[in-house]
Amino acid sequence: MPPRTPSPIVVRERPPTPPEYQPTEIITKKLARGPMPPRRVIIRRTPPLPAKPRPLIIEKWLPYKKAKERRVLYQRME
Repeated sequence: MPPRTPSPIVVRERPPTPPEYQPTEIITKKLARGPMPPRRVIIRRTPPLPAKPRPLIIEKWLPYKKAKERRVLYQRME
């Protein structure tokens, strides 16, 4: 019976880590009262954010390890 081929090893690499979280800093200042705002309101709509991309999975084959050199035992015949 021939030796079975070992099952492949699949390595999945992760995407790069996101940048570190920086907490929001709130600064409160009391400023002089400005002029009255105009009566009309202008609303500017921004385009919606694109959909999140699907997670990327990279699969690679690892090479086999080099075979160790076999020991050879010599025994005299009797």
